[in-house]
Amino acid sequence: MPYWTDAIGQIPFAVDKVTDELENDKSIDEAVNETMRVGKKFGEGKLFGGTPDNSNEYDNYFILRGALNGTTGRDFTEPIKKDEANKHLNSN
Repeated sequence: MPYWTDAIGQIPFAVDKVTDELENDKSIDEAVNETMRVGKKFGEGKLFGGTPDNSNEYDNYFILRGALNGTTGRDFTEPIKKDEANKHLNSN
């Protein structure tokens, strides 16, 4: 059963990662997609040999919320819209 406490690590990671990508001159979409890629790959906690987890929608949505907050200041509690999910969650 997922809990909001999962967000304690995922949201700060996503905000930090997406702002780093923006500082490297990536567009907002590129920065969000790279953040999602890395978050999915290392979300299971392995530093080496991790495989992207596209099935864990709960965690991936928290990463997307953090990434969108880091790019636009979006409120964390605002639900992810279907078009945003299709654009970013399925990009990698």
